[in-house]
Amino acid sequence: MKTIYLAGPFFNEEQTATIVRAEALWDRAVERAGTDHLWGRMELYSPRREFQVGPDSTENERGCCFQANLSYIRAASLVFARIDDFDAGTVWEMGYAYAVGATTVTWTTVEGRGLNLMLAQSARGHLVGWDAVEAFIDTAPDFDWEMVEQWGLNPKHEVI
Repeated sequence: MKTIYLAGPFFNEEQTATIVRAEALWDRAVERAGTDHLWGRMELYSPRREFQVGPDSTENERGCCFQANLSYIRAASLVFARIDDFDAGTVWEMGYAYAVGATTVTWTTVEGRGLNLMLAQSARGHLVGWDAVEAFIDTAPDFDWEMVEQWGLNPKHEVI
């Protein structure tokens, strides 16, 4: 099974709408991959769907969310990280993903948005704009997941 971990903030309406749109694109790709796909079944894990942790959440609720997210990052075939806002939690998830050997691809809807040195060095690719995001996700079921360098991503990112 190939697990996609969708990292990104969902603290306001715009952020939530963006994550929901990405979830819908991944859901379509997962459905297309089916159970008999050459590279195996895909699943999407989106923390937004699993946990709604807020300021009034208990320590136990926060701990459960944290541990679940760590487990899914460790199991991820791909961490797909939205960096529009350079959200601290998303950046932390990217660092953890890198430390445990998970492949990370960053994406932004902000034209011209690049990556800083640390993010650029830890990500396998960077997508700018919805057209690039949609094209990447649409072809995900056809990827050779063992050959990340053949996914058509430029490993050299614009550094900001």
